[in-house]
Amino acid sequence: MNERQVQEANEQVKQRQKVAAEGAKISTVSPPRLDMATEPCLKCEKGWTAKALVDGVCPDCRDTTFSPRDKAIAETRWSTFCPKRYLDAKIEHLEPLTRKVWETLPDDMGIMLWGTVGAGKSYAMIAFARELILKKGMEVTRTTYNELYRSVKSSYDRAATETEEGAIARYRRCEVLIIEDVGLREDEPEKSFEIFMAIINHRYENLKLTFLTSNKPIQMLTESFSQQVESRIHEMCIPVKMSGDDRRKP
Repeated sequence: MNERQVQEANEQVKQRQKVAAEGAKISTVSPPRLDMATEPCLKCEKGWTAKALVDGVCPDCRDTTFSPRDKAIAETRWSTFCPKRYLDAKIEHLEPLTRKVWETLPDDMGIMLWGTVGAGKSYAMIAFARELILKKGMEVTRTTYNELYRSVKSSYDRAATETEEGAIARYRRCEVLIIEDVGLREDEPEKSFEIFMAIINHRYENLKLTFLTSNKPIQMLTESFSQQVESRIHEMCIPVKMSGDDRRKP
């Protein structure tokens, strides 16, 4: 091969390399998506750009905890979580004291609402859940003390598909747990207390949000349980008394 042929061969190689490089460059550029409409950031309420929709980061407040994609998931969670009776439950409808406690609540603390039957404890809990699900993108599990006990107790049946440890673990692991009607009876079964404490202690040690309701103040829960419960709940929840007449009565 003479010198001219070598030069021509080198030129051909360079040309092929150039074409390959251009092809690689083109292949890494994604075409613009048509579904990237501007949406409001749930934290600062300013507009999300198309780039923010890809990155999941608000370009204004730099919040990364709740992107527009998360919003659709949260709305689905809320629609399956909320009972029809409480669809209008919102923080702004609560008593001033309850609202204030919620608005100043530390990130690692829950709330224990106590008061007479019909004072609005369940309504308030659903309002809290609305904020946690729709504005913070959290998963919330809601049950009553008796339902919790029955669900774990059912694992003792021969036909049960879940072990006691597995049933308890569901309540230990969930992101946010609401337990209503704690300590209604003065003679709660010893086993129900053991289950309750196994869940509460685990959630306390792992800084998991827990919300409770009761007809009694924390101090009187010792009538149904023990001094240990009072101490633990005080460390996990801020107690708030719900006042007013029974809202269920006409």
